[in-house]
Amino acid sequence: MPIANTIEKPAPTVVLTPTEPLTVKSLSDAAAAVAAEVAKDPALQGTDPRIEWRLPTVALPEDTDWQNWARHYDTLAWQVASIFTAASVLLANSYVNARLNDADLQILRALAACGVGLILFQMFIVGAFRTYRYDLYKAEHRRKRDSRALDSFRKWTGYPWLVYCFVAWVAIVLWLYQVSYLMPQWDKGLVVDGIVAAVPAGVIGYWAAPPVLTK
Repeated sequence: MPIANTIEKPAPTVVLTPTEPLTVKSLSDAAAAVAAEVAKDPALQGTDPRIEWRLPTVALPEDTDWQNWARHYDTLAWQVASIFTAASVLLANSYVNARLNDADLQILRALAACGVGLILFQMFIVGAFRTYRYDLYKAEHRRKRDSRALDSFRKWTGYPWLVYCFVAWVAIVLWLYQVSYLMPQWDKGLVVDGIVAAVPAGVIGYWAAPPVLTK
């Protein structure tokens, strides 16, 4: 049939997907088919479903610039990771110097708390750029499932991301250990620190994990 139709719920919507060539008879046949579908479904009787036209997947136009944007987001993610890593090293150096020079306890606590926040913020920003990149690949997958540009995502490719999340988790645990050391009333042991750090690191890690785009 030149015009395929499906009915989506809960808000009744008739989705019409045209294919060439279209004729006047194509429209009448589609209208008759939709009327028959509505008549068979008691839940649709007495309703006035809206109509939505959708191009078939093979007919969607190709955005030749999407791969450039994907590379751009990937580059931004690595740049952000590098900048924030350098900032974390400088913060750790400041904390060590403050400890060696017997700085005020409040300053040490602030530095340790900033260390935790800086790493989590880094993970969030890097993860956001990764999801932007993956959205582009998913859009290409919807347009053309057998696109050669998707070959790298036919299988799971998350090992580098796992390593990144693991290193970030270790850094968070070390900073939490310092927070616990400076605030004995919060000290529940290194194991608890690891569990606490695993919650936000795991959530961000799962959120920004790469997709598997099968055919």
